[in-house]
Amino acid sequence: MAEHVCAENVEWHLNLQHFGDTNIKYLEVKGACNVCNRAVSFRGPAGLNQSHPTVAIDGSEAVFPFLFSDEEFDGKAVGFSVSIPGGN
Repeated sequence: MAEHVCAENVEWHLNLQHFGDTNIKYLEVKGACNVCNRAVSFRGPAGLNQSHPTVAIDGSEAVFPFLFSDEEFDGKAVGFSVSIPGGN
């Protein structure tokens, strides 16, 4: 089999979700190499937070909260994130 560069062969999976009783939406992102099936491992604080991106505890998924440019936050602040020393 010819050598390949995983980063050039990633198949991304996107899932759009809504954040509780707010108008915040978030995009869940996963990825894996189409050639060797090696999974993307995201880095960052673990958790689910409406204020900033986070990752799953095992790094398998990144979560990006967002509003559209003409929207202002509406709802109750919820969520959490934790940093894991030496992790993700």
